[in-house]
Amino acid sequence: MPKKTTSILNGLDYQHLQSWFLTLELMQHPDNVHHICVEDDKAGSVDDVTVFPHTSDVELPSRFYQVKFHTSPDTVYSTEELCRCKTKTTKSLLQKFWNTWLLLRSKHQGKIELYLVSNTGWNNESEAIIDPDHETLRLDFISGTNAMYADLRKKWQDHIGASDESEFVSFLQTLHFRLGRVPKELKERISERMQNHGLKYSDTDLFTVIGIVKEWITGAVAEITLTTLDAKLSEHDLKLPPSEEPSLTIHMNTIKDQVFSVPPDYLLDWKDHFNDGGRQLKEPNNWNAVLLPELKSMEKQVSRSASERLIRARGAARLSAWMAFGHTFRKVGPYVIEMDQYGQLWRTDARRNDDFSMSIVSEGGTTEGENAAKNGSAVAVGISLTHDISNDVREFVNAHEDIGSLLLLAPKTGIAQKCIRNAGDLVSMAEDVKSSLVALVKKRKAKRLYIFYCGPMSGACFLGHQLNAVCSEIQIMEDQQPGYAPSFLLA
Repeated sequence: MPKKTTSILNGLDYQHLQSWFLTLELMQHPDNVHHICVEDDKAGSVDDVTVFPHTSDVELPSRFYQVKFHTSPDTVYSTEELCRCKTKTTKSLLQKFWNTWLLLRSKHQGKIELYLVSNTGWNNESEAIIDPDHETLRLDFISGTNAMYADLRKKWQDHIGASDESEFVSFLQTLHFRLGRVPKELKERISERMQNHGLKYSDTDLFTVIGIVKEWITGAVAEITLTTLDAKLSEHDLKLPPSEEPSLTIHMNTIKDQVFSVPPDYLLDWKDHFNDGGRQLKEPNNWNAVLLPELKSMEKQVSRSASERLIRARGAARLSAWMAFGHTFRKVGPYVIEMDQYGQLWRTDARRNDDFSMSIVSEGGTTEGENAAKNGSAVAVGISLTHDISNDVREFVNAHEDIGSLLLLAPKTGIAQKCIRNAGDLVSMAEDVKSSLVALVKKRKAKRLYIFYCGPMSGACFLGHQLNAVCSEIQIMEDQQPGYAPSFLLA
């Protein structure tokens, strides 16, 4: 095969691997990423990959990527390279990015970011204008406050014909440079990400994913969603069998010891902290003074010493402990938690069941909740799955002046001992509850959120797993039988 053809194939493989790495964000950040486009015909010249956020999240940008692969080891990026026109009739790379920005600015209501991705680095010795920590241009280059960059900045502005200074600054603020990402490093990052999500990750599997991206391009697939991706993973047998998936086992006990066939990699044995029955702590301050620091310390140890992100959680522990466990090993970690419930293994990465949803049962039926006749800065939510806890929750709320609103949630199918059928129901529950909590906290401008939960222990863990970016303080409540008392305070 001629050398030129080989180079082109290598370049295409590099581009396809970059596309796959970004596509995996659908699994890595499902709360943030709605869909992906490869070879986006609506993205001007920055069209190799586009990452779109959920339309409801106006704070997150749409990200547009242009991938460049260079075979010469002597090639480096610089102002001269960005402004170079190959012929008199072609545009330079900087001009293409500028024209794309003008195009996208008129089409997109939300924020946009433009990325140049390449195996080639930047000439930092002569032009140190890129902030490597943030992959953006340095602020003093963008603002024009550094005289050392004045000539370079003017050359950029003149070259693209940006006569309006504010427009030029806005354009510079959208530029991102992900440079020096050599093929070996890219493959390692992809393999690590695939392994973390329970996927096969050998060199053969990487050839398979290159083929998948080619299928999407030749088939002109408009949008790649998590559902689209999941179907391809199954079609090409890229999912690891559960028995082969890299994992860690953590046992947590607050009630009694249990014997399991697989010994734990880590153990949280908190029985001695509790009175008989495991509902009340001998020293109530230990929820946050002892137990929570131990849990956080374990997570740090796991994240530093192991690449596994599947946590097989086992043990007999109270609901508060499982909610704190899920929050510590949370979805954005990114962790997947597996629990044994009703003799089945339920995982937090299960697909939600569309036939299960939560409904608002508090007075008024809105996400603002019912007024608690107070102007407190805190809000409370009662989640009844297996038993109705609304009266107990109201009793607590009425006795606390800091709580200004109460939201009560229950399954649409009704409160029942076995209202939860499988992991898909729990994922639906957790996602619906989180959505209601975010709306409640936002509308009430709450500083603290009290959570009361009654349901299977795996549900407490699944809910905690979702509780990121909800409220600055989350107070978990534990049923003391009788009455509720504060347990973990999550921040």
